[in-house]
Amino acid sequence: MKVILVANLAGGVGKTTLAHAIATAASEYGKKTLAIDAAPDASLTFLTGIENPRLTLVEVANKPGKNEAAIVKTIDRFSLIPSASRLIELERISDSFKEAIAGYELVIVDSPSGPNRILPQLLNLADRVLAPVDGSMLSIRGALHIRRFLGPENKLRIKLITNKKVNDLGLNQIRSDLEFVETEIRFDEKVHLAQFANRSVLTTYPDSDFASDVRELTYSLLEDFSMI
Repeated sequence: MKVILVANLAGGVGKTTLAHAIATAASEYGKKTLAIDAAPDASLTFLTGIENPRLTLVEVANKPGKNEAAIVKTIDRFSLIPSASRLIELERISDSFKEAIAGYELVIVDSPSGPNRILPQLLNLADRVLAPVDGSMLSIRGALHIRRFLGPENKLRIKLITNKKVNDLGLNQIRSDLEFVETEIRFDEKVHLAQFANRSVLTTYPDSDFASDVRELTYSLLEDFSMI
């Protein structure tokens, strides 16, 4: 099992959209995929058409034996551990949580914006961190803060993803500090149209630029993990 954490302490940079799309693409590639909504605003949960779930990450994190009852199958073919606003009270993820989800080949975690108590634990679970940035200084700052959470001894790789064409001085300044993925994600209006339908854009607009880019990104991630 490999765990990808989509993280940036800045909000509005496309974390949830990217997590949703990668989970969909991985399922298209035949991988048994689990998405985890670790954000109290439950945006990923909402985008999959789920509201007010009875069991969420709160219950699974503290009592991993409940994971089977909490996990739901989405219309986009990946499984999901949903979230709700009460997740803001979660302080600790059980040490046995990773073993509880070990039946999946790939786990995608959508993390909350801003500093929070469970982020260091999510980072400990992850094999790779993907940090979307849009060229703004706030998004760059949010990505750099993720690295500070790791500390100097942690060798976890953080890769930045640009979500539009940018020629930004801020990005150029950090290219020596952080890695960038080769695939750039082209966001367009079809992403928003798909969200209104509570579906992934890969399902509703499979031939869109966004869908093509995410599939390329996901394939490279799977290849990097020797899963393809």
